[in-house]
Amino acid sequence: MRPAAHRAGGPLATPLGAVNATARPDTVPRPDTTPRRGPVRRTGPTPFPDPAPFPGATALPESAAALDAAAPAGPPLLRGAAPLDLAPYAPAPRRAPRSGPAPRSEPTPRRAPAPPRNPAPRPGPGQVRIRLRAVGVIAPPVAPRRRRGRRPSGERVGAPAALGVAGTIDRLGEGVAGLAVGDDVLGWTRAWGTADPRAGAVPTRLVLDGAHVTPRPAGLPWTRAAALAEAALVAHTALRDLRLGPADTLVVTGAAGPVGAAAVQLAASWGATVIGAAEPADHARLRAAGAHPIVLGPGLTEAACAVVGRRVSAVLDTVGGAALRAAVGAAEDRRRVGTTADADATMRLGVRGVRARRSADRLREVAAAAARGDLRVPVAAVY
Repeated sequence: MRPAAHRAGGPLATPLGAVNATARPDTVPRPDTTPRRGPVRRTGPTPFPDPAPFPGATALPESAAALDAAAPAGPPLLRGAAPLDLAPYAPAPRRAPRSGPAPRSEPTPRRAPAPPRNPAPRPGPGQVRIRLRAVGVIAPPVAPRRRRGRRPSGERVGAPAALGVAGTIDRLGEGVAGLAVGDDVLGWTRAWGTADPRAGAVPTRLVLDGAHVTPRPAGLPWTRAAALAEAALVAHTALRDLRLGPADTLVVTGAAGPVGAAAVQLAASWGATVIGAAEPADHARLRAAGAHPIVLGPGLTEAACAVVGRRVSAVLDTVGGAALRAAVGAAEDRRRVGTTADADATMRLGVRGVRARRSADRLREVAAAAARGDLRVPVAAVY
């Protein structure tokens, strides 16, 4: 029997996805995927009827207020559950600002001090280590800002001509005799030890040769003990080289300077007659030291000879130039004329050049004179 579509004279109009009615009965039916041609016209949303409520269901409220009103009152939905306590989660109340000063914060704990970059030096055989108490320096003028550590980058401070030290021994090397740890000593050095002289720094501990220190006499201040290693030793060396004795007459040029003042005091304490040539402003100080003051300038030879009525036994010059030439004329013997300031005159005038020859015995003798009050080295400043 033929299908009904053929009986009607054509294929049936079926919706998309329907089975083709003209398919052979022995084949698998496939969906109709033939594309539609032409634009699809839309006439608006398809009206859907409201679904019928399920049996026992209620209609949804139309606003939030209606939803709250529809919520059942009474105990929570879960039976046996306690109400939620939100008090612990409430924000803390804001404190009123304080009218007084702000509270101080806790101090930050300090870090442990780092190990020193330059550890204290250790003395070798025959050496001692001194904990410095005072340092005496004769150096080029240094501005106060440099002494306080403020100087332009790269600027170098002149190295000292010599360095006197005073302190306490805190460590001994092997083979040191006559000294012990805890002894107060004074000495000299030409090196700064662990510090760089160009930086203007001084170490707190210094290693010295045991032959360069001597015990500090009781009652001698630290600052004056450290000032004895330069000018006083130069003056002591000069007077010994000139073989000065109690019966001699000595002329000192520049008698108000460091070396000249030390020579005047030492020579007077030895019993010699001292004539000091200096500026008139310094004459009162020379008289207090036991010298006969004269003016440093023209007429020095006549003035010196007029004091004793003859030529003098020895001359110590600390100025050089014209003052040295005038003083040479007042001396009986040029071999007893010494200068610390004019090295060229030693060959031209046939006089003696004087330099300090330091030793522990010489420093001990000078320190004893300072402790007795026979020698007082002026200290320009203490920093």
